[in-house]
Amino acid sequence: MAISPTLSVCYKENNTVLQITDTTGAYSAGNTGGYGSPNDASTDITSATILITFPNGTTQTVDVTSEISAGVVVGNYVFTDITPTSTADGIYSFLYTVVSPSGTVTSTIYKLFTGKVRCCLDKLLKQVPDKLCTECETDAFMERVFLAEGLYASLCAMGGCYQTASITKVLTKLQALCDFEDCNC
Repeated sequence: MAISPTLSVCYKENNTVLQITDTTGAYSAGNTGGYGSPNDASTDITSATILITFPNGTTQTVDVTSEISAGVVVGNYVFTDITPTSTADGIYSFLYTVVSPSGTVTSTIYKLFTGKVRCCLDKLLKQVPDKLCTECETDAFMERVFLAEGLYASLCAMGGCYQTASITKVLTKLQALCDFEDCNC
């Protein structure tokens, strides 16, 4: 058998740092793609890289060989935090390539990140109490807030099935709204 590497990925620290976790786990009857006999152990890994492709098409390669091969993996392994070369909103891909004596295996996951748009929406919501006055254009402002929240909910729903064209269209609309509102996220 061969290992079947898997990853989980999230942004943290205000969308400035990526936390990537090897979720392959240890071999068991319920996890036949895990590390350990009869598969290669994590200490047998000779190369492990993660190729990140950002929404704008640029890439960043992270070598995690020394981390994954340093000891026997018995569960999830959280790699050292990564400072990405881009923090743009959109769909990212993560290609995990692992080389061992048994050969080369890869796994790709796609993630929709929307940290900047979410920041903008939170700033808009924070303004609501200030806009609830007789002199303010409350209705127009609230329409923009409700539209933005509705678009964001739609974006998150589409992210689960990666409808790329629709995601791009909605994300572009939200980014334009954020630019108009001058959110500085």
